Parts: sequence; structure tokens; C-alpha cells
Amino acid sequence: MLVLLSRYLPHLICLPLALLSFWGSTEAQNCDGSTGPVIFAEDFGSGAGPGEPLAPGTTTYTYGSVGGGNYSVTNTTGINRDRWHDAPDHTEGDVNGYALVFDASDDPGIFYRATFDSLCENTDYTFSCYVANVVRPFACEGNSIEPNLKFSLFDPATGNSLGSVITGSIPTTDTLTWNQFSISFRTRPGQRDVDIEITNNAIGGCGNDLAIDDFRFSRCNPVREQRFDLCQLPEQMVVVGADTLRTPGVYESFIDLPNTCNDSTIITTLYGEASSNTVEVIASCIGDVVTVDGVDYTSDTVFIDTIAHAGGCVSTVTYNLTFSETVTTELQATICQGDSLLFAGSWIKEEGVYRDTLTSVNGCDSSVVYTVRAVDFSVDIVGLPTMPVEVGDTLALGVITSSTGTVAYTWTPPQVFDCPTCQEVLLSILRTTTIGLSAIDEVSGCVDSVFFTLETEPCGGSYFPNAFSPNGDGANDIYHPFLSDCTTEVVAFEIFDRWGAKVHSQSGVTADQVVWDGQWNRHAAPIGVYSYFVSYVLSNGGTRLDKGHVTLLR
Repeated sequence: MLVLLSRYLPHLICLPLALLSFWGSTEAQNCDGSTGPVIFAEDFGSGAGPGEPLAPGTTTYTYGSVGGGNYSVTNTTGINRDRWHDAPDHTEGDVNGYALVFDASDDPGIFYRATFDSLCENTDYTFSCYVANVVRPFACEGNSIEPNLKFSLFDPATGNSLGSVITGSIPTTDTLTWNQFSISFRTRPGQRDVDIEITNNAIGGCGNDLAIDDFRFSRCNPVREQRFDLCQLPEQMVVVGADTLRTPGVYESFIDLPNTCNDSTIITTLYGEASSNTVEVIASCIGDVVTVDGVDYTSDTVFIDTIAHAGGCVSTVTYNLTFSETVTTELQATICQGDSLLFAGSWIKEEGVYRDTLTSVNGCDSSVVYTVRAVDFSVDIVGLPTMPVEVGDTLALGVITSSTGTVAYTWTPPQVFDCPTCQEVLLSILRTTTIGLSAIDEVSGCVDSVFFTLETEPCGGSYFPNAFSPNGDGANDIYHPFLSDCTTEVVAFEIFDRWGAKVHSQSGVTADQVVWDGQWNRHAAPIGVYSYFVSYVLSNGGTRLDKGHVTLLR
């Protein structure tokens, strides 16, 4: 004999088929209402192998393999393949889902025992689960005993019986078939808990094997249905709880009931048509014809149409008809050389006048005229040398442009120019450098850029500025000698004050790292004239020593 029950139910049990009012009459009765939110659910879980046994005291059966008086937690009902259906548990989408398997004994042993507490008084509850007879029709020579379970309720305080229900015989089927059984009951005033036992109610012999899965416990809420003709309602609406209903349809509303945890479910059906006063605005174009109730209109008109409904109600519709002219919009834009502009789904790259036709919200055609002006803006640098230059030289550079308006210039790198934002500049040659000019035509917004690399003579001389001002203003804040492009290593870079005290020293660095920030022992060095000595190695293997003076200003 086999019974599959939901696993680990310390406070909930599935009572089959019937509903029991156990604080008054013990007569079973159905839940005529609707189930509320699930308070407790159990589907056993899942696993590749057998599950864990029930907690001690839950059942009088022994956890083990197939045999009278035993039970198993398994993910298939086919553990006795020659007699039972081989099928999964009931839970939808549950891979390797568990069920509790009982091989029932001849005596009425207890399959399951539990206490349900923290219940609400004066409240209807319903317990449900799915049950299946796992015995194949041909087993037991076709005369297998059909499972039959008894569900009993007890008062935990006194142990007195409060009633019971019996599932009745569950027949065999060609394939494993799950059937839902339920029991409903109402708690009495002051009652908060109940005991339940599930026992074998079938005789001993071949068969009596079943499976139970998917326990659900929820409140059983009363349901009332009502119907209204909207036309017959005084205000052509009805209020149900917090809901105000005005249009035809079927609505579900919930109302809290006093002295209970149950909600009342009200199903309201509204039908018919209520009186209404609406306004309909119809926008069209001049030249169109609008037909309302068989009448044609070609100009702006406002009129009221009356509609009689079957229930005797009358509605009015105020029509507001407007006829509009087409609209032409003119737009202008500027594109720069090499740029493009998206208009009407196409990219415009050339100067010209472009048109597009649009349909407005009132259905009238509108025109867009787009006048596009192309700007050929360019700049070039004049005064650039045609051959390498000496380090320390100064070049005068200028700009020629196609613009007749105001142009903003930016020279880079800015530290080698006397005025990085001027049209005419002086460039100090410090080493081989790539200079750049970026220009913006402030009228059109067009941009052009020019870059040029100034080559210095191979292994040319070094350039040593004669002053710097480390005052934090961002201009000449550090002293940085510009050593020959052929410098491979700086052996020593030293600064001395007029009395011969060394205030700065570097060694084993590259030409770009030779700098003095005007600090002496982490303090600002005083204004004055300092001596520098630089010893560095050239790429040809030779060593050069340069010395001189630099003035520190602030």
C-alpha cells in the first residue's frame, strides 16, 4: 500500500474531497467561496536521490524501502515497477520533485500527525492536496484494494474528536491521475489551534498504494454575486467597498468582515448603457467632407447629437468640427565643408533649397522648406621653414583664412608660442616639435586644423632659458633646459646660489626630466641669479658640459 504526502508539514495537512465545520456540526461541507492568499504551501522539494525522513512523531510508519508499514521520500512513484505507475510528482515544472511514499499496513496506522496553531477565530479555512492511486489496473490480478484515507480533527486542549472525513475509494487508472481533495472548516470563538491525523481507512491486502502532493492552506472567503443595469441605477454607478464602478463589465471587489480574518468577495456585473454627455472634436482639412449621421459637413460646425439607449437612458454627443489650412514652415541651416545634415530621411551635403511634405495631427499636409548654406572654411600657416632649423631660433608665423568674419585661433603646444591665441605669433624652437593650429569661424561654427612638424638640425645645440617665475600662475613656473635632441642621458644637473651653495641636483635622468621648480629644501628659493651646470651624453658617445646663469623671479 502506497501513500505520497507533502514533505515536512509541521502545521498543515491536506484534507481530501470534503469540507468540515469542526467547531459545530461535524458534517463535511464544501468551500462555497474563493480561496484567499496561500498561508502555507508544501511541494516536498526535489533531489536526485531519496529525500530525508519526516521528523520523529509525525508518523507511525518506518522510513525505508517498499514493504508493509514503510514509507519513502522519492522523486518517482515507480519504486515498485512491476505493480505501480512510474511517474513524477504533481508539482508543475518540478524536476526530480519529491513525494512521500507509504506502503500501507493492514492496521489503521497514522500516516501523518500535525498541530495547526495561530489560527484566527470565527474564520473559514480550507486545506487541499492532490492524490493519485499509483497501482496499475492489472496489478493484484486486477482486484487491487483501492486506497481510502480518513482525516480526523481533535481539540488539542482536551483531545476530544471534532469530526472526520473519509476520501472514499480512489480507483486505479491507465495512467497516473492526480485528483485534488480539500476540507474546509470554521474556527469557533476563542479557538486558535487544531490537531489532525491522517490514517489508513482501507482493508489490508494487495494494493492500497497512493501518492499525495502539493499541500495548500488558505482562508475560504465568502463570495456574493450581484448584477445591475447601469441605466436603472440612480447615479448610473455603484460603489462596492473601495471600488466605484461606472462602465459595463465584471468586477471583483474585496470587503473586510468584522470579527474574522475572512474577506468577502463581491462579484459585480454591470450591463446596459448609462446616460453620458461627451464631446467629440474632429479636426479635418479645408476641402475635406466629414459625415455624421448621414449629414455632410465642410466648414467649422458645433452641434449636439442625441442617442436613445434600450433601457430608456439618453446620451448626448457634442460634435466640434474644425477645418484647417495647410501650413508651410521655412527653416535655415549651415553646413561646413565635409559635413552633412539629415533632412527628411536623407543626408544633405551640398548647398541648396530642400522640401518635404508632412501630415499634421489634423490630417492636413504641411510643407517644410529647408534652405541650406554651405561654408568652405579653411586656414593655413604661413612662414613655415622648408628645412631643419637650429634649436633656440625664433620663427614668425601667420595665418591665412577663407573667412571674412571673426576667427578664434588656438596654437599648440602653447608653451612655445608668445601668444597661443593670436593670428600672428612668434615660435621658439626648442627641439623637433609638431605644432598645430585649430581655428573656429565664429559666424558659421566651422572648424579647420593644420599640423606641421618642425625638424631641428641633427645633434643641434641646447637651449637654456635665462629666467623663470615659479609663482604658481601657470606660466614659466619651472626651469627646464631644452637639451640637444641627441641627448641619451643626463649625467648631472646642478643649481648653485651666488655663494656656491647647491640648491638643486639631478643625475641619471633623461632630457625631458631635467627641471627645477624653484624649491630649496622644500621651501621657495629667494629671488636672485643662480648658476647651472649640465653634463650630458650624446648619441655619438661624446659628453657635453653646459653652464650659465638663470634668474629666479616671482
